[in-house]
Amino acid sequence: CPMCGGLVKTDVVMFGEAMPDAEMQKAWRFLATSDAVLVVGSTVSVWPAAEIVVRAAHLALPIVIINRGPTDADRMAAAKIEEAAGEVLPPLAARLTSRPSIPS
Repeated sequence: CPMCGGLVKTDVVMFGEAMPDAEMQKAWRFLATSDAVLVVGSTVSVWPAAEIVVRAAHLALPIVIINRGPTDADRMAAAKIEEAAGEVLPPLAARLTSRPSIPS
């Protein structure tokens, strides 16, 4: 920090740092109510985050992976898109948000 001289760090977990417990608990809650898991730009090789995908597989949830190159979860995936996330996600998001709403 230019004001105090302290370390400025973004609000992300860097490789080798521990995942905050509160964030992992939130991930488990999301997983418990999910219909599927979408993995984007990850090799699914760093724990404990990779455990989310393993648990999803144990719950028989569909797993879709968007990643260039192999991942540790390829054998668990219902689908693997071997493309760059930046090329796949914008048209996917556009398609999903342009769907007509289902009447209640």
